[in-house]
Amino acid sequence: MQIKRYEVKSIQEALKKIKGDLGEEAVVLSTKRLPGPEGLLEIIAARDEAEVRPLPRMFAGNDEIGELKREVREIKFLLQSLSIGEFHSEISLFKEELNTLFDILGLRKREKGNDVLKRLYQHLVEVGISKGKALKLLEEVKQASRDEGFKNYEEGLATITSYLEAYFSTPERKEGRIQFFLGPAGVGKTTTLAKIAARYALSEGKRVGLITTDTYRIAAVEQIKVYARIMELPLEVATNRKDLLSIFSKYNSCDYILVDTPGRGPAALTYLRELKEEGGLEIDANLLLALNSSREFLMETAENYQVCTFNRLIVTKIDEVNKGGGILEIFEKTKKPIAYITTGQNVPTDIEEASPKRLASLVVYPRH
Repeated sequence: MQIKRYEVKSIQEALKKIKGDLGEEAVVLSTKRLPGPEGLLEIIAARDEAEVRPLPRMFAGNDEIGELKREVREIKFLLQSLSIGEFHSEISLFKEELNTLFDILGLRKREKGNDVLKRLYQHLVEVGISKGKALKLLEEVKQASRDEGFKNYEEGLATITSYLEAYFSTPERKEGRIQFFLGPAGVGKTTTLAKIAARYALSEGKRVGLITTDTYRIAAVEQIKVYARIMELPLEVATNRKDLLSIFSKYNSCDYILVDTPGRGPAALTYLRELKEEGGLEIDANLLLALNSSREFLMETAENYQVCTFNRLIVTKIDEVNKGGGILEIFEKTKKPIAYITTGQNVPTDIEEASPKRLASLVVYPRH
């Protein structure tokens, strides 16, 4: 018998690891909550083809819905092995999602219109929303509409869009005088900075100073120099925190100071937190995330950059994908307002302020 022990944050993470390590016929032997602030679960699973029976296949079929049913059955099996008292909140939440899923699959007779729910669910998954989030979203929208259901598919999409518009709404906040542009290589930090600089300087008549700390990438300084020269804006190069403070003083008369950073990861930006904590510095840290990246990469990047205490998001490369679900996933993961979206490489035109209405429309109707 092959036995493995796992320390995981969630049931879904456990299932994924168990399947990958032990295969479809693995069984869960025990589960318990580990002590400590992390709230981890200890799950022990085993596989023995000669002795261990495979999990019962309650649902047959190889189509997409059949596969979804099977996944639900496996999660239910795992939940049944947990302590009801200890995991009451997790089970309650999962029960709500199961109820929605059963409605979608037509497994409950109490509600008509399952075909509409099924189409809405499939649409949400097709536009890039994860299966779990799609279920949760449908349940939230149904509850917000007093569980009246959806009369038809089109009305359902409109109702979801209205719900998301309210969900994306955040309190208005004054933009910081100093703005850092963070993110991994290739997300468009330099071009986005140039677009925003053009809006401030050319459209609003503000005094703008540019700084680059990206002295690592080949031709990075030359690229931003071109933008600065075209817009007739001052540009300085900083290699450390001391340089930045000196340049901030030099740019004392500027309305806005925009700082480009290298795509070397958050570890190279630890000084940013110190700068934000210094009195008198109005700093916005903008994390840029490219929508053409995988969901896993977006989530991992957002998590890694938390150490930089970023307070706004900019979603780039909207034009390169036909799925907008990642916008919702990013927003929910970070709980930070989305300030801008970019729709191409052209400076200064391919950028928009990210209104809640526009964001909701991009999620539900990504090609509109």
